[in-house]
Amino acid sequence: MIEMEPQTPLFKAVEENNLDLIIQYAPQYAGVRDLDGYTALHRAILSKKLECTVILAPYERTYLTPSGISPMFLAESIGFLQAIGCLQDPPREVAHIRKEDDEVARLHTSTQLDHQLALLKELLDTKAELEQARSWNAELQGHLVRQNTSYKDTEASNHDIGPSSANIDTCVICLDRPRDVVYLPCRHFIICEHCFTASRLSICPLCRSPIADTIIILR
Repeated sequence: MIEMEPQTPLFKAVEENNLDLIIQYAPQYAGVRDLDGYTALHRAILSKKLECTVILAPYERTYLTPSGISPMFLAESIGFLQAIGCLQDPPREVAHIRKEDDEVARLHTSTQLDHQLALLKELLDTKAELEQARSWNAELQGHLVRQNTSYKDTEASNHDIGPSSANIDTCVICLDRPRDVVYLPCRHFIICEHCFTASRLSICPLCRSPIADTIIILR
């Protein structure tokens, strides 16, 4: 009979999206259900935490709730389609293959594990890229604050600012609204959000490199 507990370190790690602790506690607490009958994998799926789901899938993908809900069925029912691949049941496929050839079964299992590890690495790389983007955003925010401070100091000391100075922080397209869109990966900061949306640009007007993403600077 599967043990049921209100909370375990594994459930807490999933709640906090702590991947290191999930890896540490998954072998020890695999199969434990909470008071609602869910495993840690069910909870990760309900929260649509893909990294947690990938790590927990090999341990708990075959566990059902008391009402018979499998992790695969739960993911499909809430539209969490990204998790379907890692929630398929390789053990059932391996059992079928082993009847024909044990060596093929071992190779199949190894391929499945390699695929899951590659998927997890891709997810972690994406997470690192997002952290880098946040760091760029923070740097740009700081640069904007310093630029505005310098502009105000200049304005206070000289009321007769020429047109070229007045327009230094305005959009290069409309020459009216302030710049607030940063292109990635080139990081050029030359256009306002309104003109970017209206023009539907796919390349940077300054360096002509493709625009993969943008960061909106909040003033």
